[in-house]
Amino acid sequence: MPGATTAGLDTGPASLYVYVRNTTELNTLLIDRYLAGLDLRWDGDESARERLHRVLSDYVQLLASQPALAQAALVTWPEGPHYLDLLELLLRTLRGLGLDIRTAGRAVDLLLQFATASAAEWAAHASDDAQDLADLESTLASAESARHPLLVEAGTSAFVSGTPGERNAWAIDVLINGFLHTGMTDHAQAES
Repeated sequence: MPGATTAGLDTGPASLYVYVRNTTELNTLLIDRYLAGLDLRWDGDESARERLHRVLSDYVQLLASQPALAQAALVTWPEGPHYLDLLELLLRTLRGLGLDIRTAGRAVDLLLQFATASAAEWAAHASDDAQDLADLESTLASAESARHPLLVEAGTSAFVSGTPGERNAWAIDVLINGFLHTGMTDHAQAES
């Protein structure tokens, strides 16, 4: 929907609300429309883990390219067939890794929360008035060894090394490994 205007709907901005209830509904529909640009198929040629990485990476890049939608996606559940296709693919890949359906459902929620937050962060840092990574490095370098001995020991590279893609891939693997080793506890199942 890049370059879309209300002219395409034969309406102006104010009368757009004839078609949608509010900004939240508009955002849910826009997010779903953008999700149509994702490849949400899986033919089994890739491993489940590789496919999961690829779809989450594509999702992050898609949202990060649209800063306002990335922010909206933090607090909005998309609606529509493309969102459902995304959920189905995530469930299929997680089931392909051996997760039961309840654990896979919770895992989808956590993976999308992480991916959406990453996209919003990337989008925010890409803006002209965003903080520079050097600001964080400077803050970390100012740690005093008496007060923050572990920060000094870790050094700035522990927090800023690697590309965003590398850092996201590592985080996704950490989450997947956690899902595989944790599953749903009896307590969590009883509360659901």
